[in-house]
Amino acid sequence: MFNSSLLKNIFLFAFFTIVLALNPTVQAADLSFSVINKQIEAVNSDANLSDEEKSTKLSELNNAADLLKKEATLNKEIEDFDLIQKNSDKILSALEYEFNRANSDYGRGAPEITAKNTDELNLLINDLTLKQREAQSDLSSANSDFNNLQTLPSKAQTVISENALTLQNLTDKLNNPESPLSSFDLSVIEKHIEILNKENDFLQKKTLFLTKLQDMATYKIRTATIKNQYYQEYLRKAQVLQNQLLTENISNTDINDNVISDSPALNKEIEINHQLLGYIDKQLQQNVQINRELHDVEAALETVKQIKSDIDEQINRIDGNLILSRLLNRQLEEIPNIELSLNLDELLPNFNLWLYDLRNYRDSLFDTAGYVNAMTKKDPDLSPVKQDLEKLIKQRKDLYDKLYQSMTEASTSAMSLKIKYSEFTSLKTDILSTINEHLFWLKSNYPLSSDYFTSFIPMAKAQLTNFNSSLMFTLDNKARTAPLLIFLIPLTVIALIVNSLKETILRIDNKAALKLDKQSDNFYVTPLSVLCQLLLVIPQTVALTWIGALIVLVTIDSPLNQVHACAMILWHSFLFTFFIKVLNLNSLAQRHFSLPPDKAKQYHAVLKRIFTGMFPILVITNIREIEPDKTTGDILGYTLVLIASFYIVIKVAQFIKNTFEQKDFSLFDYIKSIVLIAGPLVLFGMIALGYYYTATKLINRIMFSFYICCGYVLVSNIVRRTLLVAEAKLLAKTKAIALQKESERIKAPGFAVIDNSKKGKEKIEQLRFEFINNKAFKLINIILLCITAAFLYQLWKDLTSALGYLNTVTLWSNSVTINGEIKDLPVLTLANIFSAAIIILITIVLYRNLPPILERIFRLRVASAHQSTSYTAKILTSYIITALGIICTAGALGLSWDKLQWLVAALSVGLGFGLQEIFANFVSGIIILFERQIRVGDIITINNLSGTVSKIRIRATTVVSFDNKEVVIPNREFITTELTNWSLSNTITMIEFSVGIDYSADPVKAKKILEHIVLRCPYLSREKPYKIYVNSMDASAITLKVEVFVEKIGDRKNTVDYLNVNTLKRFNEANINIPFNRLDVTILNQTTGNAIRLADKNS
Repeated sequence: MFNSSLLKNIFLFAFFTIVLALNPTVQAADLSFSVINKQIEAVNSDANLSDEEKSTKLSELNNAADLLKKEATLNKEIEDFDLIQKNSDKILSALEYEFNRANSDYGRGAPEITAKNTDELNLLINDLTLKQREAQSDLSSANSDFNNLQTLPSKAQTVISENALTLQNLTDKLNNPESPLSSFDLSVIEKHIEILNKENDFLQKKTLFLTKLQDMATYKIRTATIKNQYYQEYLRKAQVLQNQLLTENISNTDINDNVISDSPALNKEIEINHQLLGYIDKQLQQNVQINRELHDVEAALETVKQIKSDIDEQINRIDGNLILSRLLNRQLEEIPNIELSLNLDELLPNFNLWLYDLRNYRDSLFDTAGYVNAMTKKDPDLSPVKQDLEKLIKQRKDLYDKLYQSMTEASTSAMSLKIKYSEFTSLKTDILSTINEHLFWLKSNYPLSSDYFTSFIPMAKAQLTNFNSSLMFTLDNKARTAPLLIFLIPLTVIALIVNSLKETILRIDNKAALKLDKQSDNFYVTPLSVLCQLLLVIPQTVALTWIGALIVLVTIDSPLNQVHACAMILWHSFLFTFFIKVLNLNSLAQRHFSLPPDKAKQYHAVLKRIFTGMFPILVITNIREIEPDKTTGDILGYTLVLIASFYIVIKVAQFIKNTFEQKDFSLFDYIKSIVLIAGPLVLFGMIALGYYYTATKLINRIMFSFYICCGYVLVSNIVRRTLLVAEAKLLAKTKAIALQKESERIKAPGFAVIDNSKKGKEKIEQLRFEFINNKAFKLINIILLCITAAFLYQLWKDLTSALGYLNTVTLWSNSVTINGEIKDLPVLTLANIFSAAIIILITIVLYRNLPPILERIFRLRVASAHQSTSYTAKILTSYIITALGIICTAGALGLSWDKLQWLVAALSVGLGFGLQEIFANFVSGIIILFERQIRVGDIITINNLSGTVSKIRIRATTVVSFDNKEVVIPNREFITTELTNWSLSNTITMIEFSVGIDYSADPVKAKKILEHIVLRCPYLSREKPYKIYVNSMDASAITLKVEVFVEKIGDRKNTVDYLNVNTLKRFNEANINIPFNRLDVTILNQTTGNAIRLADKNS
């Protein structure tokens, strides 16, 4: 019964006891409550002690009093145990006799009820209710005792280990010469040692006597179970009979007694009384139903309270122990499931309204004679039958009283039912959360160790024996297989029909493939092919489901659970084989989505191999998830899942190795490979370490997450291809119209024709729907991603409670003195680290995806001004996401504002001195983004630098100059320096072009030629008017000036070139001279007096 660790702890106790006995100390005083009380009075009356010293001493004295209380409780437990141990044989005989008697008296079912009237029946129901509650309480208490006995060895080991550490500390105090002990302190230590020795001996005795204690608890459980079932059945019968008697009593009420009349008006009043009788009958039946459900909820509430108490004690004592997972699974089965048949949230307000109306009706009938007189005045036909009417009204008054009374009782019971049911559901949810949380992080099976190998053969034999018994029972009991056969036979028929139509389905699929990328291509082609692939996998799916059903039949007892398990196997087989089918060569992925054949072949091979290992894992996982209580004894399923997961690891590793050999890997390929191998490797490691239950909880969710992601990829590709088909069809319809419109625009008066064919081609390219296609796909893809995320959240949200266990794993604690005791308060737990990691991951994902998505949404607006708006939204969103990520991460790590305020104050000082330039640039960047005086894409001039703004960052802005140099300018310069923005409101700029003509030329003719040149220039804006005028009459020429507006800033140089070249050409053709400066130089020889004249022409 004892293991080596327990024997070691016992030896330590004995050793320390001997050491204490041989250790010479001051003689200890007797420790009693009177001594402690005197010490407390002395401390309280000592004025020389500070408040802190008083608190410390009083805490020590209270601890000493707690020791005496613990000793008294322990002595009582030892006394009770000694009595049980002494009379164990007699107690077992008495319990066996009581069990046999209960089986004889209560095992035959509840008797027929002989009560003759409702009063006797009500007394019987009250008596049965009390007895049933007593039996339920006995059953809960017996289950609690049995669960405590199950944990006794582990609890004894834990307590003895803790006591050994305590005893070591006490020994250190005794042997410490630097701190001499008073007689009182010595008495406390000796009393503490005495109690520890008693507790140790008691646990030893109780553990050695464990078998008989478990037998006693088992007898109590079986006896209480029989009684509880008996009284439940008996109570049900009594409640059914009560309902029948109430109905009979109501139906036997004769409201026509002594009232005989042929008056239609009186008959109408009689009918009203009949309706009231019906209402009373319905209300009494509802009262019985409410009381029955109230009784069930009260019993269930007591059960869950006991389970909650047991679970808390077990977790405190043996948390992390393998036996805890078995006990939690057992208690998971004991949690009652109760669903109310009434909607109390709607019923209770209705009761209040109905009671209010009934009170008004009763008050109106208070004066019967006056009410009858009023009725006869209103309806003269009632005057001849006034006496009969008065009798009916008195009966109606009594009926209202009965209905009011029954409805009041119902309202009171319903309110009590709602309160107790709310408490029950809250407590049940709390228990389920606690159980799931600890089961998820506890080992449910032996890890791969010597214990696993030594226990494998006996556990496997026992499990095979159970399988054989279950199979024989299944073969003998046809009703057990009926639901499963009803589920499988129609599927088999469908599979046979599809298999017979296989050639036809393939022919339809091939015909659809022949239409791809042709004029006959249509929207339905890809969905039709998907439907064909879905139909083709049905036969294989049903065959795999039959294989899983054979295993389900011998492992699951409940027929409904069998159908549920087979349905899950069907889903897994169907979805997995479908995605494998999609990746076949010359199949959907290759034909419709242009997946390269080599990649399709690789993906198909690896998925097929993974499914070979995953199928047995999925079958066993779904069986174990339906019956989690059998997880600990499932040695065969555990072994098979272990082998299958190892097989998957090998196949995935081979796939990655082959991929390595075929091509050079990038860093992203390495990351993908690590992620691919990590899944099966982690699964294998979890199972090998004994976390079998955790693996079964995760596998289904991981696989359905895989299906959801694959479904997203499939749907997004279908949408993409559908948009491409739409683009091709729209382009074909609009091409001719676009060409016609372009031709008309070219022939328009005053429109420049540089290269008609080239211009027409450019316009047709602009009319393409490719940009609409891309933007539509991006929006639809965002919607698909949101739907995928919602499905994944729904899939995983039920496991979020398991993360609460991480709060118990403390990584960093802070010691705080509370009431004189030093306690370690957790500052940083594993849950904090996990939460921070999740927040950082979400922040990174949002930072990389949300700003670009917002930028794309803004860019759906075509105007160029909105392009800069999209960039501003992108940058600001990235800043906000980063700031929120930092704040949330700090909060998850426990760094609240009160802990960071001094750091923020110090940073503020630093910003004010050493970092003021950086801070100024940061603030300037925010101002630039909000004021939008400059935007990405604007052409600016600052400090004699002209260029295009390419980036606006948190500290500086990047400008690309016209000679393609990237210049980084601090943001502060844009706020404090004069800036020219050439494209703030629009990109239209003015160019002045001057040309001189000879005085002999006709200026009017020259102006017309210039006007013709301007009208044919393709770079000018048609929105702004041009001007051509004589600017001046200079010494040698008449200067003509042309003011034109260029559409785009980038076309300024092209415009100047166009004007110069065409002006020179057209002026030459028109014989208009462009004068140039003439310089005459005379050289005089002073000696001879001769002069030489030279002429120089400057163009």
